[in-house]
Amino acid sequence: MTLQNPEKQAELEKLIAELNENNQAFLAVQDKALTIKSNIERNQKMVEALEQENQEAQKEIDSLQVSDTGEINFKGFDEVSERISKNTLKINALNKVITKFDAKLKLLLITEYKAFSDNSISIKTKALDLIAQEFMEEFFKSEPMKKINEIYSVLFENKSSVLFGNYINYDHKETFLNLFVGKVKSHLDEKIDISHLKINMPEIKFNIPNPGGGSWQKREYIRELEELANQ
Repeated sequence: MTLQNPEKQAELEKLIAELNENNQAFLAVQDKALTIKSNIERNQKMVEALEQENQEAQKEIDSLQVSDTGEINFKGFDEVSERISKNTLKINALNKVITKFDAKLKLLLITEYKAFSDNSISIKTKALDLIAQEFMEEFFKSEPMKKINEIYSVLFENKSSVLFGNYINYDHKETFLNLFVGKVKSHLDEKIDISHLKINMPEIKFNIPNPGGGSWQKREYIRELEELANQ
């Protein structure tokens, strides 16, 4: 996309360069966040498997043979108990890591991830605004704009037109604009592909954690996350 105004073209090129650079930084942070998320999910599955194994082991202990006189057969008891004990230690260690890195992930999303995503959105908006202004300037000089003025002139000449509500002293320009905008709305399509403009940013794959409340609540939330992340 090349703009007619050299200064605006230079500004657009600068914005595109900034956007591409910021997108790369954003992707690096997002990749790190995805890796942390993947490891958390893997560790959670390990915890679930160990807890299931402990439940099965507990059933073995509960099913120990007891005689009619109350004697218990402890065969295999020590082995099963040791397995439960080891699994419990593993579960505790895994849960500690999960808590730590869940906090690290949230901190990453609140700080770097949000900053880079917000910056990409801001730069992209500025670049697209420049292009939209160029498109509008081209449109106002085009044949379709001349046709719009012809339609307006015809209706303005006919001041008693039902389109103007038959009011001689009516604000015809305002009425025409309302009429025209209403007609245009039904033909607008926001799904037209504009990827050829190459003003893009990566897909945002995470929602930013929101503690709610004001700035104090946010600072307190971050402080709590930092404590968990440093355990």
